Amino acid sequence: MSSTRNAVLLVTHSKDSFTVDRVAEALESRRARVFRLNTDRFPSEVILSGRFDSGATSFEIEHAGESVRSEEVRAVWLRRLRPPNLSEELDARFRDVCVSESTGALLGFLDSLDGVRWIDRIWRIRESESKPHQLQLARRHGLQIPAALITNDPARAREFFETHRGAVITKLIQHPPESLVRSQQFLYTSEVKASDLEDTDGLRHSPALFQERIPKGRDLRAIFVDGHFFVGGIDPGSSGELLDWRRGDPAQCRWTKEELPDDVARKLNHLMRALELSYGAIDLIRTPDQRHVFLEVNSGGEWGMLERDLSHPISSAIAEALLK
Repeated sequence: MSSTRNAVLLVTHSKDSFTVDRVAEALESRRARVFRLNTDRFPSEVILSGRFDSGATSFEIEHAGESVRSEEVRAVWLRRLRPPNLSEELDARFRDVCVSESTGALLGFLDSLDGVRWIDRIWRIRESESKPHQLQLARRHGLQIPAALITNDPARAREFFETHRGAVITKLIQHPPESLVRSQQFLYTSEVKASDLEDTDGLRHSPALFQERIPKGRDLRAIFVDGHFFVGGIDPGSSGELLDWRRGDPAQCRWTKEELPDDVARKLNHLMRALELSYGAIDLIRTPDQRHVFLEVNSGGEWGMLERDLSHPISSAIAEALLK
């Protein structure tokens, strides 16, 4: 690797701290040059320029007195993308086209970074976000999955609810757009009650994903980095019996180090290869009878709590994978 191509681009946003800082430190300790691209600062503070001719394509980005050229980039960690940050003074008539043009320019820059190490490419992340796609691949590779139904038919939703004796949850079909992530609306797994199915008018506007509710012995989050697993578990009682531990009080969610059975780890490895992802936060349930049920993969899922509380060396693993 040429000494001039030694920059690692960390794509995130300005409010992202612990995980990005830890990966940056791990990279710098390995003598890599780190350039942090806060996408929410573009185009108001981040300057981007690209040149195209018959010989080559070259981009340069500048922020806070530092710059990096595309030909200097060795690897990219795509952690977070945020919408363009536009001035409140911008005439509303031009806002949509400015968002579109800014997004196109930023994606053009990222797309130009070909032949470098990615964790992970944008198109792979987007293709992986569909939960139906994940469930099909997980089943194909031998993982246990919950019974599930996607429908906009109220009658079939009620039938599924009755079949599973009311032990049913609902979640989003795919990862939500950034506006919903920021507002926290419709983001979490929720219990379905009989009263919810009395008025199913909302199904006319959007289908829903229903799943059987799996009995919990332990919630597991397995962080996958380039073939390695770092696993933490939560006693569902410690999170207040919540369906989704992300909604619990962090002070009550006590993580413990866990291990995956070899056959489950092998099947998850096959799944991640099929998704073509080098990183993923995998959520599973370990049932009281010790079965491991796959729920989903989040290509940008959080892992900071597992490094902070359990000393899992995830940032080092990501740095090693980026410099591989």
